Amino acid sequence: MFNIRGLGGSKQNKGESSEEHNIGLNQITDPKKPKANIVFVHGLGGDAYSTWEFKGKNPETTYFWPKGLLGDDLNCRVWSYGYHAKKFSIEKGHAASRYDQAKMLLEHLLNNNLFQQPLFFIAHSLGGLVVKEMLQYAQNEKQEILNNKVKGIVFLSTPHDGANLATIIKNLNINVASIST
Repeated sequence: MFNIRGLGGSKQNKGESSEEHNIGLNQITDPKKPKANIVFVHGLGGDAYSTWEFKGKNPETTYFWPKGLLGDDLNCRVWSYGYHAKKFSIEKGHAASRYDQAKMLLEHLLNNNLFQQPLFFIAHSLGGLVVKEMLQYAQNEKQEILNNKVKGIVFLSTPHDGANLATIIKNLNINVASIST
């Protein structure tokens, strides 16, 4: 079992929420001569760590499967990308469109030179849509950086054709923006 404290990202500041701590690209493993990069991208309501962990009965024992299953044995750098993905949020300044989230993901990948080696994504739910949007944006704007480095994507519960709730709202002809409390 692995305790995820200290696995990537910067140290959490006093008073900083765990969600804020997980924003951006968090490095999980750092082998000496990595052959590839694997990036985990969480979905709606998740974050860079809790989406990918199993908490046992003992609160001190947490199994973080990107580290536990992949670990250093694959000789790959493993990363977990975090972004604001609350299910419902009325706070201003935290929400970003999927397009903006995709642009931010691309910038994090570029800033950490992840396109220099083969790149794989494991994406859950909305994270899969963010990855797809990022690849589309990169192809349209910065095609040379991809250079065939993305070798695979695993989509876990990604709503490629939209979510059921969105379909229900559309069919009921509800204008969500007009609902107030």
